[in-house]
Amino acid sequence: MNVRFGSLAPVSGAFALLALGLDVASGCGGGAGAPAPSDGGSDRSASNGSSTSGGASDISGSSSGSSGSSGGSASSTSSGGSASSTSSGSSGGSATGSGSSGGSGSGGDGGGADGSAGGPHGIMIILMENHGYHDIIGDTTDAPYTNSLVADYASATAWTDVSHPSLPNYLALTSGSIFSNPQDCVPTWATSAGGNCTFHAPGPNLADQLTAARVPWKAYMEDLPSACDVGDTFPANYDVNHDPFVYYDNVVNTPAECSDVVPYTQLATDLATNALPRFIWVSPNLIHDTHDGTIAQGDAFLKGLIQSVQGSMWYAQGGSIIVTYDEGETEEQIVNIVVSKATAGHGPFAASGNHYGTLRGIEEVFGLSLLGGASLASSGDLKPLLQ
Repeated sequence: MNVRFGSLAPVSGAFALLALGLDVASGCGGGAGAPAPSDGGSDRSASNGSSTSGGASDISGSSSGSSGSSGGSASSTSSGGSASSTSSGSSGGSATGSGSSGGSGSGGDGGGADGSAGGPHGIMIILMENHGYHDIIGDTTDAPYTNSLVADYASATAWTDVSHPSLPNYLALTSGSIFSNPQDCVPTWATSAGGNCTFHAPGPNLADQLTAARVPWKAYMEDLPSACDVGDTFPANYDVNHDPFVYYDNVVNTPAECSDVVPYTQLATDLATNALPRFIWVSPNLIHDTHDGTIAQGDAFLKGLIQSVQGSMWYAQGGSIIVTYDEGETEEQIVNIVVSKATAGHGPFAASGNHYGTLRGIEEVFGLSLLGGASLASSGDLKPLLQ
């Protein structure tokens, strides 16, 4: 069953399944300014297949696209310090090391810590791949929907990645640290990875924080075989480098946390039953995130997903959707758009920041402490767009 996301209108409840191309039965389960990658190779380090021809998403969420590119490494810079007041700041400064807490957050928006009615509203973040700001913004031929979001909602126009290749940016968004600035290694539990490097992240992370604060969360990973999959088999279009949660020792070793890392198909079920959690992470597969697929394929995926979510109770109650890219290949500036009822008509958000500033905004909304680089004023703060 092939469904092209780009032709779908906002829907809610069970009809959201069609917009997502999914069925209910299938769902269970260095510092900013670092040099751009230069080797032009894929950043997928652990897959046992390649993308196939085609273009439209099918019921499993897989599809095809032209070969993408990613790249090399960059040196990291250290950071530290305690939590500071909100500041647009400069975008420089990557955190390294253990990713320990850098101080207290500014508090949530009120209500229960478990995210129940009256608590902080929901936040969804969708991670796209390997395109700088100017690759996407202004390209109304290949990315008409994304450009319409910029026109209709809030867009951070001075936001950057923090390192290269992909994995350190995903770690930064979920822990406030790039640790040792690893290449796109597989997790240490991936024993059959052959000659690929391995990496694991000790210390606190966003999943730990959300779980401790009783804020419901899920990470929806397209083409992930099963919830908390550590089976050492990587389907062709699932990239473990884009699933940061399985690198954290605390997550993998804590069933209550690891069970919240689920296949993307679960999102359709949760939409249909009004069961979306307060915090949502979405990693599309290698086609839909534009890593191996085209910008047009990524744009169509975003349209189908976002319009479906906009038809939900989660969105009606104040949910915010962040659309961002992990890194640029020819520039450090990245797309960072916030879609919500509150940001409708907002336009440009000129304050500078980076992935740590995005993490900071998320942590502040949920009343969490600020981890690592999220505590630095120079990282910026996305919270003004997440109110």
